[in-house]
Amino acid sequence: MLEQILIYISIGWFIVEFEPFQLLVNWTKSKITNDYLEYLIGVFDCWQCSTFWSAWIISGSFKIAVVSSFVTFIIDMLWNSKR
Repeated sequence: MLEQILIYISIGWFIVEFEPFQLLVNWTKSKITNDYLEYLIGVFDCWQCSTFWSAWIISGSFKIAVVSSFVTFIIDMLWNSKR
């Protein structure tokens, strides 16, 4: 289970930090005028959100998705406290 969580955290980080993907997300956001679709695209800007949704979609387990997102939250909180 720990390996799965680390993989989902890595996927979430990759979605948020991979520059060509973010260019596509930003371009899409600039073209969208619908608020609901803007919220859907906004998932790709948040590390915790992208980890949660990718873990839930890939694993199909809400529990694993929540734990992955929570671990991401703790990592992000610790990382930002060091700055």
